Amino acid sequence: MMGRKLSSISLRMEVANSSDVTLVYREDGEITYVSPSIERVMGYDPAEQVGRAIREFIHPDDLLMAREWLDELLSAPGRRDATGPAVMIATREAPQHLRLTIPRPG
Repeated sequence: MMGRKLSSISLRMEVANSSDVTLVYREDGEITYVSPSIERVMGYDPAEQVGRAIREFIHPDDLLMAREWLDELLSAPGRRDATGPAVMIATREAPQHLRLTIPRPG
């Protein structure tokens, strides 16, 4: 999720109880929020990830592809429900291929 604040109670509860990992980050890639599910899915403590750069999680071979997709999304602010590339993501156990997505609001 980019550019959307987790301000409503219902959105916070939905994200907190989801099995999907949700990251909120600034345009420069600094993570400002991580959902609790990151601990179960990737083995990371959510609080330890805030302030880190999202690129730290993406395999170097996939960074350009992920950056191009994110740049495309940033150039079309109203675009939602976009499925991005499958990229190699670092987890505590072993790298995994995960798909980047931007969910449709509401």
